[in-house]
Amino acid sequence: MSRNYIILIVIFIAVFVFLLIRSNTKSTNGESAPRSIENTPLATQSLQTWKEFVWKEGNFRIMLPTKPHHVTDKVRDDKSNEVRIYDTFVSADPLGQGYMISMITFLKPISSENVEELLNSVVRDTINRTKDNKLNKMKTSTLKGYKAIDFSYDNNNRVIHGKVFAINNTVYLLGVIDNNPDPDTKEIDYFMNSFDTLSEK
Repeated sequence: MSRNYIILIVIFIAVFVFLLIRSNTKSTNGESAPRSIENTPLATQSLQTWKEFVWKEGNFRIMLPTKPHHVTDKVRDDKSNEVRIYDTFVSADPLGQGYMISMITFLKPISSENVEELLNSVVRDTINRTKDNKLNKMKTSTLKGYKAIDFSYDNNNRVIHGKVFAINNTVYLLGVIDNNPDPDTKEIDYFMNSFDTLSEK
């Protein structure tokens, strides 16, 4: 898993930069609909333009500044010979801050006994993919009742904030790519906390 995930992260960072340059690239066909944030304490003027993105195939919804671009691939693991489906959605606000949802879907449900080890492995693989990455912080947390790991790291002039968690047979990685060393944490928190599964609605 480690090698495949490292390759995946590298590809998605490259795709993110490409999409920022080629903003006229065709967007995904996922559904998008307005969702009010007037009553949330995290609401700011910039957040008023965000819209809800729904991905039925991935069983989730989340708030994003723009309609995301979608990359998907199937990879057969060398060791287990198991096929895994990788999906990533990337959105960017007018200031160039990027928001990413990555998914690794397994054929079988993830054992609750292996969740913590798996999440830690994803974070380690993400941080260790290049020597330029420097870990800022890493701590256990929860999201909608699911075990999660929050982390952030520096990559040259970028700061990447991430939250990784698992639901059923899928690992989700929420990431914010920021060029600002002192980012607006309200937007980051709002993005991550807006994630929800469709089955809970």
